[in-house]
Amino acid sequence: MLNFIVRRMLRALLTLAICVTAVFVVLRLAGDPTDILLPDDTPPLVKAEYRERWGLDRPIAEQYARFLIAVTRGDLGVSFADGRSAVMVVAEAIPNTLMLAAAALSLALIIGIPLGMLAALKHNSALDRIVMSIAVLGFSIPTFFLGILLILLFALTLRWLPSSGTDTWWHLVMPTLTLAAGLLGKIARFTRTAMLEVLGQSFVRTARAKGVPRLPVLLRHAFPNAAVPLLMFLGIETGLLFAGAAVTETIFAWPGVGRLLVSSAGVRDLAVIQTAILFVAAVIIVSNLAVDIIHALIDPRIDVLGAKGHAS
Repeated sequence: MLNFIVRRMLRALLTLAICVTAVFVVLRLAGDPTDILLPDDTPPLVKAEYRERWGLDRPIAEQYARFLIAVTRGDLGVSFADGRSAVMVVAEAIPNTLMLAAAALSLALIIGIPLGMLAALKHNSALDRIVMSIAVLGFSIPTFFLGILLILLFALTLRWLPSSGTDTWWHLVMPTLTLAAGLLGKIARFTRTAMLEVLGQSFVRTARAKGVPRLPVLLRHAFPNAAVPLLMFLGIETGLLFAGAAVTETIFAWPGVGRLLVSSAGVRDLAVIQTAILFVAAVIIVSNLAVDIIHALIDPRIDVLGAKGHAS
């Protein structure tokens, strides 16, 4: 088990290192940030002074080496836009992203799991088809389109909800609905599939033959077994939830990491972009690492297979 966890952690660190390198190279190839941050009539000498101050006048290899050394110290640079530490700028936006992601995940679980269980219980019925149609619609509709529809309906037409900001809890409603819609549909479909597989197994049929009512069989016998693959699925989707929050945060002017990333990209604020992308990448990598470790703890065969594969 220990060897399996160590291998997964080394793989996660390698993936993060690749992300760091890719982000650095792509951003340096995107153009000179002084062309956007400084006025068009800025004298060339002033631009050269800023490029020297920000280290952009050095060769790419030297910039990369300095960047790696700084990353090992926890220094991800200074924001070109306001002069503060990029880590501080991103850290201010993280709580809002965590709040939105937690609300969306909670809503998706509260609605998606019961819908999936209900669809599995009424397999091949009209109710099953209706639930699955709603689920497919949920993860098929583009996030930006759903967000705009909600704004038009609840903010502009009915005037029930605010369209942007974070002043009250009501500001959280529409971003949560928008971000949760796709995940809710996926959870419902995955829960249905997992439940159908478990309901067809012998121990469920035995419990039903002994006269155990359908609801206790569903909750005590079927769902705990179906929850294992569902947990693996949720671990992966939770990481992707942070990556998908950028569109939602931008639509509703929600001051999270996603919106910060989009606004920083508009002005090529390299340090902030790098820090925000690395935060999202780290969340996804850690989520996948947690899924692998939990899976190994639940199913010891994973470690055995890994050890055999490594030995061969």
